[in-house]
Amino acid sequence: MKGLETLIRVNSWTLDEKRRQLADLEDLRAGFYREIAHFEEQLILNQAAAATSPEIAQTYGHYAVTVIERRRVLRQSIEEAQEAVNAATDEVHHAYQEVKKYETALERAKERQRKEEDRVAQIELDEMGLNMFRRNNPQN
Repeated sequence: MKGLETLIRVNSWTLDEKRRQLADLEDLRAGFYREIAHFEEQLILNQAAAATSPEIAQTYGHYAVTVIERRRVLRQSIEEAQEAVNAATDEVHHAYQEVKKYETALERAKERQRKEEDRVAQIELDEMGLNMFRRNNPQN
């Protein structure tokens, strides 16, 4: 059972590490979404400024093209991050199954040990009862 406990501990650490990696990837993906939202807000503010100022309106076209390209890159990054999140989710699922497999094996081993201990205890009780019976009935 000691070996199973060690396997559970090691695989639990692995599971925790994979969960941390998954959380990091989800945070990265969320950051990309926040960046897109920020660019959208800035684009709206700059559109309003360009509408009121001819100087800003001259550079707004270049700015808009840059923002559109940056948004495209961010969306591509989101897709890549989503693929990484999916892969990390699969790894977490697999690691969890490994931990559960060893935990189940440990539970079964403990149950077998408990049953064996109960069986030995019952044999001892039966032997004690038989000895008491023999002492109380010496003619048999």
